[in-house]
Amino acid sequence: MGATQPKPAFLSYRDRITALMEAGEPFATVEDARDASAELTEDARAALRVFALSMRGPGEQGQDARTHLDALV
Repeated sequence: MGATQPKPAFLSYRDRITALMEAGEPFATVEDARDASAELTEDARAALRVFALSMRGPGEQGQDARTHLDALV
């Protein structure tokens, strides 16, 4: 039997974010967990943020979008 390969960091963080979101943790906690790794690239962090945002309810997603748009005005 072969040795089990460790998960790449990105997949481990994806699984961690999934668990936090499913547990109903505050989004700030999820972002802190995402930002805790120096081994993730900025692109990987951005992808994980979009992934976490996609797990929020439609109302929360809409509010987030409005907040970001309002900040640009």
